[in-house]
This record gives sequence, C-alpha cells and structure tokens, in this order.
Amino acid sequence: GACMTPPNLCFVMELCETSLFSMLHKEGVQFSTYEATQIALDVASAMEYLHAQSPPIVHRDIKSHNVLKSYNGSYKICDFGLVKNKNITAGTPCYMAPELLSNKFFNKSVDVYSFGVLVCEIFDKKLPFHMVGVSDIITRVLDGERPPVPTTASGCPERTQRLIKWCWG
Repeated sequence: GACMTPPNLCFVMELCETSLFSMLHKEGVQFSTYEATQIALDVASAMEYLHAQSPPIVHRDIKSHNVLKSYNGSYKICDFGLVKNKNITAGTPCYMAPELLSNKFFNKSVDVYSFGVLVCEIFDKKLPFHMVGVSDIITRVLDGERPPVPTTASGCPERTQRLIKWCWG
C-alpha cells in the first residue's frame, strides 16, 4: 500500500525476513547456482515492472542492502528514496553507473548496470570495490574498470557471466 497525500508520503510493504546483504556478508549463507539465479530473476522481474511504468520508475540504488528476502522465499526491492531525488550523484558509488558518477543524464540503464554489479556480488560473495575510497571508485569506473566477473568455478554459469557483461554495456 501507499499514502500519496503530502506530506505523509509513504510506501508500505510486507514484513520481510532479512536483507540479501546480511545473508551474503553476515550470515554466510551459501546459495546453490539455482538459488543465486532465482534471486537475480526476482530482482530482474521487479526491475522489469518498475521500468515498464509510464514514466519508467528508475530506482537508482539497486544493491544487496536494498533486496529483501520475504518469508515466502521470494526477493523484493526496497528503499525507493532516490526515485524522485533531484541529486543525480546520490546513491552508493560502488554500484553506480558511470553516467551517475559523472553527473550526466540517466535513464533506466543505470539500474541495469547496478543489477550487473549485484549479480556479481550474489555469485562471488564479495562486495564491489571493497575498501576502495569513493574518489578512487569514481576514477576506476569512469576509466572502464568493473568488478571481476565471477567464474564458472564459483558457480556462475557462462550465460550469467555474459549477462553481467551485457549489463555493463
């Protein structure tokens, strides 16, 4: 549900069990290839819905912190705080697309880019650009550097590796 009456704007969703970030980095949950793929599919389905709206809803902060596991086992996107934010550079730098980091016009492709980073994180359990300062992240991403694509040895199918690279266009 939602309240669309200013100043009490709010979005209400079901109570969820935990965040994907907690599962990956605090609880040490090990996902099978099937489970990891299903998580990515749930997030992609949510993005497809958001991007199909008129006008498209661009989330701008797709990351493991903003993916929640519901009690029925499905995964949902949360935290829509940047959807209407006018500050282009707002977001989480290690997941942000180059056009956001360089303060340029953006569209729904910035969510696709972040999704590619998220899929890497799901399969290799590593935070993107971990322990790298914001200015270094900006420089690296603008120079074309991306997080390492997970390998088949880490359970990431070749098709998923190609998808990740496609997300980064």
